[in-house]
Formats: sequence, C-alpha cells, structure tokens
Amino acid sequence: MKIMRLSTLFMAVFMLLAVSCAEDGETGPVGPVGPEGPPGGGSNGGGGTQGPPGKDGNANVKSITVSVASNEWTSGGTYKHKIMIPGITQEVVDDGMVMVYMKSEDPLSEYNTWNALPFIKLVGIPVNQQNIPVEITTRYAYDVGEVQLSIINSQGFNITASADFPGDQSFKVVVIPAAALKAGVDVNNYEMLQAVYEIK
Repeated sequence: MKIMRLSTLFMAVFMLLAVSCAEDGETGPVGPVGPEGPPGGGSNGGGGTQGPPGKDGNANVKSITVSVASNEWTSGGTYKHKIMIPGITQEVVDDGMVMVYMKSEDPLSEYNTWNALPFIKLVGIPVNQQNIPVEITTRYAYDVGEVQLSIINSQGFNITASADFPGDQSFKVVVIPAAALKAGVDVNNYEMLQAVYEIK
C-alpha cells in the first residue's frame, strides 16, 4: 500500500510539471547592447593619381577685327580714324596693353599678313598729275574705350581721301589686361602673340 501511494504521488507531481512546462511565460525585457566588435580586416582603396594640370586659357584677352573704308578717314596731311573698343578699360590703359595690327593685302606681294603698328610702306601718291613716291606711316594711340588710327605721309601732302588712297584697310585690335600679360612674348610678331594667347 505504501508503494502504491508513492507512485501515485510521483505521477501527480510529474503531471503538474508537464502542464506548467507546456505553458509559455511572458517575454522578458530586452537585454543591454553588447560592446562593439573589432574592425573588419579589409584594406583601404589606394588614392588615384593626380591628373595633368589644365591648360591656361587666354582669360580676358580680346581680339577685334575692324574694316575701315578709304572714305571713312578724315583727309589732309594726316588721316585719322577712331575705333570704339569697349574692352579698353582704365585698368588696361594703366597696366595692360593694346596692340594694333594692319593687314597687308598687296596684290603684288606673296605675303598677306598682320603687321604691327607703327607700319611703314612706300607708295606712289598722285600729286599734280605726277606719281610721287612717299613713305606712309600708319600708327595708333589708345585711351579708355577707343583706338585712334592715323596715317602720315613723309611729304606732308594734303591729299583728299579717295577710293585709291589710303584705300580700304583691315585692322586687328588685341586688348590684353594686366593679369593676362606674359613675359617673353614678341608682341610685334602677330603669329607668336596669336599662339601664346590663343586668339583668332
């Protein structure tokens, strides 16, 4: 009888444990965040190589081509003509540079180039039904906003402007601010100036 009571008691305890284990309890609170792990073992990417330096531009260098008809010059011993160039500022007048070139378009010459002013050439001028050889000098001056052109003949003849003299002329005005000036440039050589400043 004693054995039977013990086994009955054992069975009751076992059933009670089984029932209590079968039911889930409430979810406990979230635990604290763990310490940060060690860094990964990957290597950093190598730095790229530096590219070549960019080519300097011509900044604010301006090139203006102007055509002046023969009858646009004032007549007399000195021919004059004014070209308005807004790019010639006070800063350019004070510290920069303005160069003027005249196109040589002699049909008898193999050359057709831009010549720096002042430019001298020998021509024949009709005076009193005679063709007189004289030196013609074309020069320039400049001020804020303008270039003044002049043509002087070595004989000082007072000649009326015509279709023949001084003839239609083409000029190229190059305005170089102080910040764009470069040393070692022969500005009287238009081809060199054109290459250095990349102008047309």
